[in-house]
Amino acid sequence: MAIIKNILAIEIEPTVLEVCTVISAAAAFYPHEEDKFLLGVQSAIDKRLSELEAERKKQRPKEG
Repeated sequence: MAIIKNILAIEIEPTVLEVCTVISAAAAFYPHEEDKFLLGVQSAIDKRLSELEAERKKQRPKEG
């Protein structure tokens, strides 16, 4: 009996270039939904950037 699995396994060095390469390669798994996939990635990036900004604001000394 055949077992078919569509699995994406990735092993990378955590560099910006490699992360960008992975995003581009993963988009190939969604040939007719690449826009939807990339919008999901963009949403996750925007969420994380907001979290980082909130963390920075907490760490800033209060002016006064």
